[in-house]
Amino acid sequence: MVPVERLRREIKVLVFDQYGTVVDMQKGLTEVVAPFLERKGWKGDAHRFVTWWRRTHFENSMIDSLCDRGHTPYREIGHRAVSHVMDRAGIAYTQDEVEWLVSQIEALKPFPDAREALQRLHRRYKLAILSNGDKDMLAAAKPYIDFAFDHTISVEEAESFQGMMAGTIRSYHRIDELVEPKLPVKYPRLPGRRPSTEENPYNAWYWKSEVKGKARGLLAGKTIVLKDNISLAGVPMMNGASVLEGYVPGFDATVVSRILDAGGEIAGKAVCEYYCLSGTSSTSATGPVHNPLKRGYSAGDSSSGSAALVAAGLGGRAVTRQ
Repeated sequence: MVPVERLRREIKVLVFDQYGTVVDMQKGLTEVVAPFLERKGWKGDAHRFVTWWRRTHFENSMIDSLCDRGHTPYREIGHRAVSHVMDRAGIAYTQDEVEWLVSQIEALKPFPDAREALQRLHRRYKLAILSNGDKDMLAAAKPYIDFAFDHTISVEEAESFQGMMAGTIRSYHRIDELVEPKLPVKYPRLPGRRPSTEENPYNAWYWKSEVKGKARGLLAGKTIVLKDNISLAGVPMMNGASVLEGYVPGFDATVVSRILDAGGEIAGKAVCEYYCLSGTSSTSATGPVHNPLKRGYSAGDSSSGSAALVAAGLGGRAVTRQ
């Protein structure tokens, strides 16, 4: 482990994402969308509409990258995502309205404590924005952020996103070429179930399924909840993403086998963020995870469900995989 003081000496620049890290997208877009939906006569919840929009945007962005399509402009994906959500919600709209909604991203304000935190960090480090937003969008947003970053770099401008993904994509292709091993499943289990709202007050459980390990061992008597990006044979795994809904792995992850061999008992799967790539506890396809100490507040980042269950005393110990 690198000593903290060494990190303080050697780190010169801190890089932030703009949307969702510096800028409060969820709250800002909800405030924009609410009166728009009211004028349209749509009775649904504006906050959930925005979550749906953002999740669809993220999903489309990932699909384009994984399909070797290179970088797709942020606005183009945004228009695609908003149109999809309004089509699914049965809301009549024009292309001008779609473009107007996406354009409001440029005028969003930072989180309330962001400027103060950035000012404190700026005394020691250079600060930069690296975002998948279009270059002109990031320029238009600067007056609303009201903080002078040393650098603002769009993925398009840096031409780095495709390069960063290329190695990952090659890895995916290599994995597809491998012969899938048939690993034994040693401990009996039932498929389990998606818990009811009453059983799941924080929306932190994805799936409940009891699997008992050996009678004796270091973990005997311990209850474990798995983050839902860890394979548990015969039990659904969604990884927070709607595109994976219905997937049921046929093998146990190594960490699962070791838990059960050590006598641990697995109680089920905890909700994680969409593809485990968010820090807001609001992007999972099953809905936001609530903080047990204050409903409506974040429960953490990609392991939000695990954190909420442990904090609430509902899940024993959590095993997460970053």
